Amino acid sequence: MIEYDSKDSIASSDFYAVVNTEECTGCETCLERCHFDALTMKNDVCQVDISHCYGCGLCITECPTEALSLVQKSEEELTAPPLDDIEWRERRIKARMN
Repeated sequence: MIEYDSKDSIASSDFYAVVNTEECTGCETCLERCHFDALTMKNDVCQVDISHCYGCGLCITECPTEALSLVQKSEEELTAPPLDDIEWRERRIKARMN
């Protein structure tokens, strides 16, 4: 998904990670846990790039201070699952053309 920049080719989530900057200690444990390169450190505080976050929650399970949490995307950000295989294929073709 990351290597070929095909974000929704396998799965999508209705959530993304957010950081409570007051709780983050800058330990970087979450960086090691994120498989999608959605997390970086800025001024010793974790930053989330929501365009790369898949909302899997792996970073949250490792945060020793519980500074990370998942929030649900807004209605505008949600993507309804395809109704059937044909719609899924049509979406994939359209995404590949962009």
